[in-house]
Amino acid sequence: MISKLFNMAGLVKSVSEARRLIIQGGGYLNEKRLDNPNLLITESDLKKGEILLRAGKKKYHSIKFNS
Repeated sequence: MISKLFNMAGLVKSVSEARRLIIQGGGYLNEKRLDNPNLLITESDLKKGEILLRAGKKKYHSIKFNS
């Protein structure tokens, strides 16, 4: 779930805070606003083997995946 990933990346303090952030429109995946806190990340979400998470205007976190 994307909300769990926001928490693991340190962008929020808890999964419930991540859920609230996404529902209120402050969570982004690759610069696209999220509306589903239960979204699952797939290979189609990867850009050059990484994803970019954003919480609000100033908190960013890039996650790189090895294939």
